[in-house]
Amino acid sequence: MLSPEVWKFSPPPCNIVCKSGVFEEERDTCEGLIKKHYFNHVVSVVLPNTVIVPSPIIEALNEDSAYYRAVGVDVSELVSKEFLDAFVKQGQLSVLSDKTHIDVDDCVCITPCGHLVLCLQRETYLELGLEGKPSFFSHNKPSKYIVKIDLKASNFIPGKKNYDRVVWCLQENVKLKFDLLIAWESPDKICPSSVASYLYSRGYQVAVCQPRFTRQLDYSVLVPELGNDCSPMELVEWLGSFSLNVDMKLGSLSDYLTTYQIPVGAKMCGQIASLQWTGYFTTRKLVELFESLRKYATQKEDFPWISLYVQGFADSPVSWGLKEHNFFLDGDNEYTIFMQAKNFITCSVLSSNKQPK
Repeated sequence: MLSPEVWKFSPPPCNIVCKSGVFEEERDTCEGLIKKHYFNHVVSVVLPNTVIVPSPIIEALNEDSAYYRAVGVDVSELVSKEFLDAFVKQGQLSVLSDKTHIDVDDCVCITPCGHLVLCLQRETYLELGLEGKPSFFSHNKPSKYIVKIDLKASNFIPGKKNYDRVVWCLQENVKLKFDLLIAWESPDKICPSSVASYLYSRGYQVAVCQPRFTRQLDYSVLVPELGNDCSPMELVEWLGSFSLNVDMKLGSLSDYLTTYQIPVGAKMCGQIASLQWTGYFTTRKLVELFESLRKYATQKEDFPWISLYVQGFADSPVSWGLKEHNFFLDGDNEYTIFMQAKNFITCSVLSSNKQPK
């Protein structure tokens, strides 16, 4: 076989939901989208016609955005009464197993809404003895099982059968240990590092981590306009090409290298500022960034739009809310918000909901 046309294979199915609206009429739409996406890894902001980026935008994720990595933590520690009372039931706690692969490893997370989610291999699940259900994406003979425990439930306290059963299984049946990424949005007047201090006092190695931040300026770039001539998917495609540093100047695109076409009606932009953070970000910090971008959008009129792109972890047990994360074809879970002074467009991407045949 010579020169197989591999590029004509259809891409894996995914769900893309686009929505447009007016901020005054649907104020909570964008914040609601942000708050449903619990585990955030990469954040990118694009600001056309901007040279000097306002400090509140940069500081939103550069200041007070430390998170922690704890080594070899026993999951039973996460359901102890002391841990639940101090961190799960106070503020918002986000915990995610690090360097685990959802298709072949056991994984764990604690969501900001207080759910412990265990994504387990069949052998681990049978040995553990807790009630769960086969993965939605498993075949006829399940290889993965999901166990969900509401840590904030009124009956999940010492002395209740449910709580005692969970603790006994985690302590006696299987010793589940993970390296964990931890971020805690603490109540007022309590230091967020208290969670790291607690685990350190329990004998675990804990390291503080800071997000990695990069910024750059680009000049003389064709930028599409929000409107009838450019669909939301064309905007997302342009944003992806720009983020990958595709040369989009007039006459520079070659059919040999790419078939991408700049959307009709694109206008030349003198300069574009782009910011990117990589780390482990809570929904509360992203809401702060969004509010800073909204304020900037209302103060500046000579730009086509502002974009906020957020990408989740490919191997998190859940993607949106408590929705189970697909692991067969891809790990897509991301969203993009385009905003102007009054209008917005959101595009959220999820892995396919289809069960494998």
